Amino acid sequence: MALVSPEATLDLGDLLQHGFDQPHQAAIRGLRLIFSLFLTFRPAQPLSNVPGQPLRPSRPIAKELLLGRGMRVEQVAGFPAEPAQDAGHPGVDGRIVDNQHRKRPEGVTVHEAGHQFWYGIVASNEFEHAWMDEGLNTFSTSRVIAQAFEPNYYVKRYFGEFIPWVFRDVPLSRATDGDRLGAFRPVATNDAQATPTWRYWPGSASAITYNKTALWLHTLERMLGWETVQRILSTYFSRYAFKHPRPEDFFAVANEVSGRDLTWFFDQVHRGSSAFDYGIDVFRSDPATARGYFGDSASRVFSTAEGHAGTYHTTLVVRRFGDGQFPIDVRVVLESKEEVRWHWDGKDRWKLFEIDTPSRAAFAEVDPDHVLLLDLRYTNNSATLSPRAGAAARKWSLAWLVWLQDQLLTYGFFI
Repeated sequence: MALVSPEATLDLGDLLQHGFDQPHQAAIRGLRLIFSLFLTFRPAQPLSNVPGQPLRPSRPIAKELLLGRGMRVEQVAGFPAEPAQDAGHPGVDGRIVDNQHRKRPEGVTVHEAGHQFWYGIVASNEFEHAWMDEGLNTFSTSRVIAQAFEPNYYVKRYFGEFIPWVFRDVPLSRATDGDRLGAFRPVATNDAQATPTWRYWPGSASAITYNKTALWLHTLERMLGWETVQRILSTYFSRYAFKHPRPEDFFAVANEVSGRDLTWFFDQVHRGSSAFDYGIDVFRSDPATARGYFGDSASRVFSTAEGHAGTYHTTLVVRRFGDGQFPIDVRVVLESKEEVRWHWDGKDRWKLFEIDTPSRAAFAEVDPDHVLLLDLRYTNNSATLSPRAGAAARKWSLAWLVWLQDQLLTYGFFI
């Protein structure tokens, strides 16, 4: 990606006009403009030196850009000369430069550029409701990165975190890595998001502010569709630009634009601290039989194994383990590759599904489209009647043996 001239100005008006209509093009243009800002602004200079006034490029800025550390100030995005300690920002972990497959400079750049929208122009109260800027911005950042910069792989650093190694068989996804699901799970019920931010439990403040918001917004996107969520964000931005909205204002816009009453959703993800966890409790598929008396009156006999030949009776019990409620789909895939689906409102503690088919069931899955990204346990979302534990063990043991062999060869080279 080529850098623009140091004399270029940061045209936020252009970004605001097209940012939601053309997210990909806006992201690329936004990065170019922010990169030009890095070349024309130094933290040591007073803030009166606005973007567009050529200044001598600063080495600390370039260094911090490569480190993936950032901070945001109204109308500008800058990089501190000392290591940042805010674990809420992506990439802030003290590492050295990553290569092209680890989107750290791009990620932090998009994030800090996004703060010109939330809360640079939509001026919410970060002291009371930090999720309204940091959370919305985390959602925006992960979506831009997924749309403009994939593939993105897991990177491990060696030799004092100096040399990066890209694991191309471990791709990072927007739903789990971009939305930071792993950090949210342990603290999901620590605080209700409606609690004033300054009163959050310190150990969970970041995850409740950044991660949870990105996850429930992404859940809304998968439930309502991106076009609807895009209109929600566009309407919210246009209506409250240079104003001071409160959470109720955002929720009112979401209800209005979507044409739905989403109060039940916001009551759980914002006003409460509900834990969402749906999983499979019982799953079996056996030859269909019946138990009772069969035959006419003259030859009636009692049997426990009557039934139609070639018919399988599948029983599936899906359970709501947490207190959160969400409508979900449930599917069963047969050995014949046919699929049966049901929709469940998710309100009861458990739901029984039964079906007779000419083919035996192979596996079952709760929320197969992964709409509910706030689910705290994915491991209980599916079950199979043909376990593949052996294949999994063989795959990981062979990978471990190759790793061990490489370690021994490397060790042998130095001794």
